[in-house]
Amino acid sequence: MLKLGLCLVSLAAQPVWGAQADAVRVDEAWVRAAPPGAGMTAAFLALKNGANQEAVLVGAASAEAGSVELHGHSHEGGVMRMRAVARLPVPAHGEVRLAPGGLHLMVFEPKSPLKPGAEFPLELRFADGSRRRVAARVRSALD
Repeated sequence: MLKLGLCLVSLAAQPVWGAQADAVRVDEAWVRAAPPGAGMTAAFLALKNGANQEAVLVGAASAEAGSVELHGHSHEGGVMRMRAVARLPVPAHGEVRLAPGGLHLMVFEPKSPLKPGAEFPLELRFADGSRRRVAARVRSALD
């Protein structure tokens, strides 16, 4: 019985790959190149949900960055501001685009310079605990 309990605890500690993460297709993932020493950059992508129910993106991470946050833009008194977003619903059979000037992933403290053409690893985290690994292509800030 003890072995079964330890096995179940071990399984519970493993990341969940599936469910919402499997239902959402990720297209056009890219991250903006940043000069050496830059403290942040942004990543963009399209999320396409093929399921009959909503999927909810609740976060992201990267082994190549200090942290990654979901952000959006808002206009307040004629000034554009960025704010962290806690949840991003992706409607059933719908699409949400993270693009310059709108929703995006803020990448803080990249661990090495991001050079155009390289890949940058991201892990997307969904409300049901599932996760999705994505390789975002680094593009020039001028693209």
